[in-house]
Amino acid sequence: MSNQPPVIELVERVEEDISKRQLKPGDPYLNTARVASMLRVNTAVANRVMQALVKRRVIERKQRTGTFVARNFGQLESGPIDRLHFLVQQDYLKTEGLMADGVLLGVQGELPTARLQFDFCSPHTDESLLDRIVQDSLKGAHRDAFVLVRASLAAQRILAGSGLPTVVYGSVYPSVEELPSLDRDHTKIGRLCVDHLVACGCRSLLVLSREHVLPGDHPFLRSTREQAGCHKIAVIDELFLPVDTALIIKSVELCLARRKSGPVGIVARSEPLAMAADLAMRELGRRHGKDYFMVVSDIYRKSQSQKRNWPYIDTEITPEQIGELLGRMLLRRANEPQAPISHDLLDVKITSDE
Repeated sequence: MSNQPPVIELVERVEEDISKRQLKPGDPYLNTARVASMLRVNTAVANRVMQALVKRRVIERKQRTGTFVARNFGQLESGPIDRLHFLVQQDYLKTEGLMADGVLLGVQGELPTARLQFDFCSPHTDESLLDRIVQDSLKGAHRDAFVLVRASLAAQRILAGSGLPTVVYGSVYPSVEELPSLDRDHTKIGRLCVDHLVACGCRSLLVLSREHVLPGDHPFLRSTREQAGCHKIAVIDELFLPVDTALIIKSVELCLARRKSGPVGIVARSEPLAMAADLAMRELGRRHGKDYFMVVSDIYRKSQSQKRNWPYIDTEITPEQIGELLGRMLLRRANEPQAPISHDLLDVKITSDE
């Protein structure tokens, strides 16, 4: 169940290399190109690794001079959190990716001495397994904290009862009152999606959502319906579908038989749903930009170089800034466990890579 994302594994390999070389603070180290060669990755990935090492206070990068082992390498006082667990649903990891590396960099900058660990689980993971992870954290020598990413209700309840510093990166279930959260403004997301499609000339909407509904889906869907009503356009259907192309093609085909005149607007809750819907429309002979328009509400880009085929919702701040917010929230929970619980919303905008 325990695993690491590639960037964290690579960071630890570089740290191990520094230790094996017995380098001291101030000693020169490899540049990005040589690190990329050592790790057998491209320079973009190597640069993210180097950025993470700077956040951990392992190396320093000096313009025109080079890369050096940090002056206080190995001498930092430990903070209130030794190990930070990201508890992530395996299903979403497979279909949509984990999160931008910038989020990890931002968290690491706020918690430079904390080790990041990822624990993957399914929506149906046995609660006893989650309990064991928590008990190991409570009994171990490390001071642990948790970030719950698209975590199940069971996971939220177990962590809420543990007393361990925990922040939900996403929406909290209504019955869980003890956990702070950081989430996008799903009400605004629904409104922006509808407004965009109406501006494209769409007079009817098809909403495609994931088969497993999460707390943030409720305000999103409610806002979508309300905004469609304000524009006096029809919502053909709201479908909750697995990422199965054949199923999506058939479902879209059945929905189009009920559409009104004019181009159809498709709101896709995730990028995999958008890709399957686009394939469905093309197989049905429909042309994007004429017969249909699409907007995606959830995008998980691994880097800024990735381009998207459709307009999508993005946060007003960068992934690294989001990570910094998460790190500060965790520090507040660790240092002030009795502080008021906050549920902070990230402002969003609609953007396009075209």
